[in-house]
Amino acid sequence: SGRGDRTDYANRKRMVMKHVNPIKQHLERVLLVKENKKMVAERERGMLNNRTLANLCIDKNYRTPFRQFTKKDTTNVAVSLVIDCSGSMSGNKIEVARQTALALGESLKALNITCEVVGFNTNDYVDMSSKARGLSADEIARFNRYGTGLNHMIFKSFDSNDLSGISMAKSGGCNADGESITWAGKRLAERKEKRKIMIVL
Repeated sequence: SGRGDRTDYANRKRMVMKHVNPIKQHLERVLLVKENKKMVAERERGMLNNRTLANLCIDKNYRTPFRQFTKKDTTNVAVSLVIDCSGSMSGNKIEVARQTALALGESLKALNITCEVVGFNTNDYVDMSSKARGLSADEIARFNRYGTGLNHMIFKSFDSNDLSGISMAKSGGCNADGESITWAGKRLAERKEKRKIMIVL
């Protein structure tokens, strides 16, 4: 986490900063306001509450026939940004994924929302493949994959504010979406925040 090239990260950040404020405003509306917006009755000012108007006739001392919308911003949200770093993401695709993750990450950081940026791909694992050749057909049948290493990369952990690791996201190898999303999902599930959101790029 946070071990990327800081110069490369700074250059990429300059490219996406014009998008960060609009994204931040949208995320603020979606993630923060809706969670804690509610109507509170029995107020001395605000909108008339039809359900309590009769109390004005019944009780001459009644002074709270209004209701008000209240909202309290909260950061009780954790977001996981998961980047497919397989070979099919080569060229412009991985660049767009990096820029998107950076823009979202900077926006979430500005809102004080906990986020993590991770990636995944696979590569040939020669040592495992040679060991598998010594197994019987029954033993081999226990596995759906062998000779392939599954790479899980943490570009920014939940507990870090350093997004420079995003510059390390590069394409190559194959992908294993199921196992990798399960891995990222387990990390997200361990968070104490009430709401949990995963975005796969």
